[in-house]
Amino acid sequence: MLILMLALSLAQSISAPSRVCAQSREVNDQQDGAICPSAWDWPLAGPPPITKAFDNPSKPWLPGHRGMDMASHGGEDILAPQAGVLSFSGRVAGKDVVSLRVGALTVSFEPATTSLTPGDKVARRQVFAKVQGTSDHCDGRCLHWGLRKGKRAYLDPAGRIHPHRIVLKP
Repeated sequence: MLILMLALSLAQSISAPSRVCAQSREVNDQQDGAICPSAWDWPLAGPPPITKAFDNPSKPWLPGHRGMDMASHGGEDILAPQAGVLSFSGRVAGKDVVSLRVGALTVSFEPATTSLTPGDKVARRQVFAKVQGTSDHCDGRCLHWGLRKGKRAYLDPAGRIHPHRIVLKP
């Protein structure tokens, strides 16, 4: 009898597709369920206009754009797109840069400055820096958002901020 009940329960759970949100792992059994929220948030208030998209070169030594630029103005707050730890704040090649570690990823912003120190924890959506300082291409008009896994694998930050629909099928 117990085996029959387990078999029926398993058959019911497999027969209908379920929606699973990647971020929260919550199951939504509605057939037309809502789209799962994005895994990350925009680092500026509201979805800002993208002034230059990510353009990863085919070889590490070739030119490209290893991040994305968003329209911004000096002094604007930078919000943590995901919870992490401040890993760097300072100048790199004459540019003001602030970086967060989010798991195995490094998230960098320029031009950016912060009053926090490396090792400080940052909550998702927390204001942790300001758009200010110098940049080689974003001075006073944009914020560059870079995302890197390891030392050389650059990723497109836009892929982290769009809602996704994940459907498990039998």
